[in-house]
Amino acid sequence: MSAPTGDSSPLDFLATLVRQQRVALGFRSKEAAAEACGLSHMPYRNVEAGRPVSALTYTKIEQGLKLAPGACRHVLDGGDSLLLADGTELIVRARLRNHDLSHLPEDLRAGMMSAASATAPDLSLGQADDMTRRVLEYLKERGYPLKGE
Repeated sequence: MSAPTGDSSPLDFLATLVRQQRVALGFRSKEAAAEACGLSHMPYRNVEAGRPVSALTYTKIEQGLKLAPGACRHVLDGGDSLLLADGTELIVRARLRNHDLSHLPEDLRAGMMSAASATAPDLSLGQADDMTRRVLEYLKERGYPLKGE
């Protein structure tokens, strides 16, 4: 498969994937991720800004962010995902970049309430709302661009 088309370059696509993986691993700042990768802040920031860096920098990012060896090169060569060290693929939210997610929180709430009433009729409105809130928090922590929240 090839990377999403449009105005996104492979460097921009890699930047989005790296940023998503950083968030998924719980690094709240680029500096913390850079330290975990054994890099100074500028080379790491360059990657997340979509600027080219050395092969060694990409290798350190792969190691520090738990990516498979060669994962960055794969994306730069046109791949549409990063392979994680555990063998799973990170297919980015970047594919969702062109979608309007501004209504997702309300749509998710309505869907969760409908599912709760159909599958767990004894669940209180407060419990169903709490469950929905937790799902939205989970998605936000993983880097999904939830607008309107």
